[in-house]
Amino acid sequence: MDCPEINNAPTDMMHRRTLLPFCGRFLWLGVSVAIQTDSQTVLRAAEKTGFLPQGSCKSESQLRWEIVSELPDATQPDDWPCKVTVDNHSLFLSMGAAQWFAFDFESGEGAGFVSACDRDANAVKYLFEISCHVGDCLRSRPERSRWS
Repeated sequence: MDCPEINNAPTDMMHRRTLLPFCGRFLWLGVSVAIQTDSQTVLRAAEKTGFLPQGSCKSESQLRWEIVSELPDATQPDDWPCKVTVDNHSLFLSMGAAQWFAFDFESGEGAGFVSACDRDANAVKYLFEISCHVGDCLRSRPERSRWS
């Protein structure tokens, strides 16, 4: 009996081996944040959410986030709940069926998926939730990270 060949190659859901084509560097809560993405919508949403543009991503940033834009899920409502899971090391936000963001307090690295494409309003809400929850955690427990 022939068995199909099993592909044991690791799955790289965040496409870390592929450079995301767009990057914005922003000032947020007094620290610099580099947001790498595959969507200009995400960078526009960052500005609309209150992240202040700081120029090129070639400079070192204190926080580094990768946000990949997915095609919107037709079943996803416009008003999705944000579920928060937090421990001493990280924060995880689940925002609807296919949207999430994870943040590591120690490294300052974050990664997530957003159903944005051409929907600026959804991307703004997504980044607003991130800024509120990550900001609250960093302000309320400064010992969690070096970013306070």
